[in-house]
Amino acid sequence: MTERLSALLHDEALDVPVPAAPAEAIIAGGRRTRVRRRLGAGAVSAAAAAAVAAVCLMPSDGSGLRLAPDPAAASPLDPAGWAVSAGSTLYLGNGATAQLPDKVKSIYYTSAGTVVRTGTVAYTDAPDSAYALVGDDGRVHSLGLALGDRAPSTDPRLPYLAYAQRRGNTGHDAWDVVLRDVRSGDVAVSVPVDGSFTWGGWNAPPVALDGDHVYVGLDDATLDVDWRTGAVSTASHLPAARFPESTSGRVALENRSGQPVRVAEVSTGASVAELSPGGGPGEGPAAVSISPDGRFALLVPWRTCDDDNACVYDQPASEVLQLDGGRSATVDLGDQVGWTPDGRLIRVTGQGVDLCSPVTAVCDPTGIRLGEGPVKVGGNSYES
Repeated sequence: MTERLSALLHDEALDVPVPAAPAEAIIAGGRRTRVRRRLGAGAVSAAAAAAVAAVCLMPSDGSGLRLAPDPAAASPLDPAGWAVSAGSTLYLGNGATAQLPDKVKSIYYTSAGTVVRTGTVAYTDAPDSAYALVGDDGRVHSLGLALGDRAPSTDPRLPYLAYAQRRGNTGHDAWDVVLRDVRSGDVAVSVPVDGSFTWGGWNAPPVALDGDHVYVGLDDATLDVDWRTGAVSTASHLPAARFPESTSGRVALENRSGQPVRVAEVSTGASVAELSPGGGPGEGPAAVSISPDGRFALLVPWRTCDDDNACVYDQPASEVLQLDGGRSATVDLGDQVGWTPDGRLIRVTGQGVDLCSPVTAVCDPTGIRLGEGPVKVGGNSYES
């Protein structure tokens, strides 16, 4: 099924008069392509929103709160700290390689090295997922984690892997937001939160780690957890019941049709860049990808995939925006595109890997030649 066909089916389904409760049950049970329930502006009154925040967001008694006695400070972004993979081989930006025991599912940048998620297949929603830290020398250090179908997150300035897990036997609406130090494998921070999670098929709410904040996607609100203090509040400028996304304090927001329309500051909601969505399904950018340093945004075109899951961009080139300067450049996308931690584009074409300037659109070969197997590019989310 192509992404355009999927979008057409989605829009057609919006006109079908299905009762609300069964529809939510179907959505919650059938998430396999990053299904997200979208709530329109004005869906609840301000008073109702305040009640939701009071009931759902605050830990009831603070039990389970665990803060690191000496939390890590943010580190500078490493220009060579990028990575791509093919099959079970990881290729690091400094020229080192690492052989993993299984196929790479996803790549996560941290200040301590590259965290990889692996399993018998390359899809993230398969139940088996192991995590390992790959150092700059290519050595692989298992984190001893088996999180299953879960959506964790990292920040390239920090040595932590963030995720949510059910809190003991306290019911379906009690969670711990965990930061695990990838250097030692130990839990550094654990903050309890409460709230219902039924909209997605993961086994715990998805999270986004961004600096001092972890954003948690629950049904009635996206939570903002200040992991340095343990304070929990509502992320008022992030929509509820969808995958939480925040990169260097910025997020791409969508309209009611799911088309990206602007890049905004998470803390204030202020627009950083206004986008022009297309007039219908498959038109305009399919998504917006913000660079890890928050300086650039790539307008990601739609892709068409065959039965073997081989995909090509419908438009071979696209715009990359300089968010604070207002300028843009047109970049040839190749087969796949990702980001380095410091905001350059990683382009994969065939077995070759290039680095592209988001300012000049000039691409230079890295000399890396990929082996066989499914390709994953750092700076992308592969959650499904």
